[in-house]
Amino acid sequence: MATIVLDPGHGGHDPGAVNGSRMEKNDNLRLGLALRNRLQQLGQNVVMTRDSDVFVSLADRSLVSNQNNADLFVSLHRNAFTNAQANGIETIVSTTPSQVERDNAQLVQHAMVNVAAQSDRGVKPMNFAVLRNTLAPAMMTELGFISNTRDNQLFDQHFNAYVNAIADAIMTIVRPAPPTPAPPPVPRPPTVFDRIVAAIQNTLNSLFRQNLRVDGVYGPQTQQALVDSLQAELTKPQGEPNHSNYLIWALQYANGHCTNAPQSIPVEPPHYPNQLSLHLEITVNGRPYEVAPTPVPITPVVDVC
Repeated sequence: MATIVLDPGHGGHDPGAVNGSRMEKNDNLRLGLALRNRLQQLGQNVVMTRDSDVFVSLADRSLVSNQNNADLFVSLHRNAFTNAQANGIETIVSTTPSQVERDNAQLVQHAMVNVAAQSDRGVKPMNFAVLRNTLAPAMMTELGFISNTRDNQLFDQHFNAYVNAIADAIMTIVRPAPPTPAPPPVPRPPTVFDRIVAAIQNTLNSLFRQNLRVDGVYGPQTQQALVDSLQAELTKPQGEPNHSNYLIWALQYANGHCTNAPQSIPVEPPHYPNQLSLHLEITVNGRPYEVAPTPVPITPVVDVC
């Protein structure tokens, strides 16, 4: 939740610009109160420099913002000129605005102009005390010319739309930007170990009727499939084709090279250069069956699965 200071210009004995019975101080206050209500509905903390027809000095307006540690200061005004044809919307910043203040003002200016397609007078730097002496990022809106009949009509006819547009722009300013999503991980290219595991998985599927995903990842499912297939091979009657040696080699190779492999099957460290030995503890026909450690030549693979 941000703290936003709204500063309806003029007030009390200072009417601001006047056109007949229409006084700028009243338009400013009407806009400020409606904008306060909308921003509060959106969950923001709003502080007003005035919420009634009273006079507040320029110094006190800045003081209200500074004492409340405001995140944003918006002074609300309407424009006027001796030539009644002058019209449009502009937003004022200090003579030395930060880039943040320029961006904020441009956002609010764009929002106001788009409500009724009014003349865009842009963002202008001016030496106003409330902007110069306010510590928070500050701007002053000039919502049409009170001296122009059409601008007054637009102000009245589209009043709620102006309130919502300014509130939405302010919310964009004070709402924290969403965190930048982390880039997707770059998949590493398959290694020799990955390709060999994939070949083992293919063999288990085709020769031993397993149903493994062929992804080159040596995990619990692939290990269990190797153990199950080896147990099945060791129970075959003598004389039938037997692939126990291949399965023992596959277990030796995969467990010996995968540092994150499940350790339900004990793996002994290499006994000789380029050789691994595996101690298998499995069950055949309900009785323990031990495959003695047998060095099996392998091709060294440096990898972590």
